[in-house]
Amino acid sequence: MANTVAQLLPQQTGLSPQQRQRKAAQVLATNTTSTSDAAKAAKRLCGQWPHLKADDPAIYLAGIAAVLSGYPPEIVAECCDPRIGLARSREFPPTAAAVADWCGRREAYYRKWAVFVQPRPLTPVWHEDATSLPEAVKNARAGFLTRLQGILRLGKS
Repeated sequence: MANTVAQLLPQQTGLSPQQRQRKAAQVLATNTTSTSDAAKAAKRLCGQWPHLKADDPAIYLAGIAAVLSGYPPEIVAECCDPRIGLARSREFPPTAAAVADWCGRREAYYRKWAVFVQPRPLTPVWHEDATSLPEAVKNARAGFLTRLQGILRLGKS
């Protein structure tokens, strides 16, 4: 029982982009789930649908386990987590295709974060040193200030 509760402890939230990138790279760098761990995960996943009555439960679980064995352990754990995984979005027992689809989307999420590049902060162009600005920006700034002065004059009338 304690082991089951430990698996359901809250996950980290509020990660910075750099932390998400490191975690994604770490998840994708791990090997795929072992066959025995995938079988345990399949049983844990399918246990979340109490009305599951497969014709041959052993074949059904083996199919789900085969799909799960193709993904990293972190993705498999997330798939089996009732708070964020497959059970949260499905009312009916999953097919092997539904499990593959969910795990594939999660893997794509991690792949996007693994190549994430933090955008550079924008530098303001409205600073007082207008001598260092390119000519086009100077002209745009002058035109904007002229229009702004015209609007301000209309407001005083």
